[in-house]
Amino acid sequence: MRIAGLIRDSLVNGIGVRDVVFLQGCKHQCKGCHNPHTWNINGGSEVDERELALELRSSPNDITISGGEPLLQYPKVLQFMYEVNKIDPTKHFWLYTGYRYEDVPETIWRMLSHYHLDVVVDGKFEQENKESLRYCGSTNQRVIDLQKTVETGEIVLWEEV
Repeated sequence: MRIAGLIRDSLVNGIGVRDVVFLQGCKHQCKGCHNPHTWNINGGSEVDERELALELRSSPNDITISGGEPLLQYPKVLQFMYEVNKIDPTKHFWLYTGYRYEDVPETIWRMLSHYHLDVVVDGKFEQENKESLRYCGSTNQRVIDLQKTVETGEIVLWEEV
């Protein structure tokens, strides 16, 4: 898996304290992007999914997968989530993607939801719609409850409890 970096103990990339894996490579290249250093598909560094999962095993935090664009590497993301779940089945995930939920095959969402992907923040960052929102950067983005969405077949927005 090609990553741009790892941040521990983040308070802004999902609910609670989280470890964030930033994947490398993005074709969206949104104007005003917070992470333009992640755009180059050949940048960052290559890591083994199992080794990264082992590196995070001692952390009590859940995990956010961001980017770049994580879905460009979805087989490796899936493998990483599988490895994390083998080590600690209590860990849960959030994923940020520039793709709209509807533009990604349902089979990919079903596979990812199987490994405790609870929330997907979807949609490209739009500088003209930039707003200080809790978990996303522009008003066009949605915070989706993936488990309920997969279960019902209709997009269900996540509600903080």
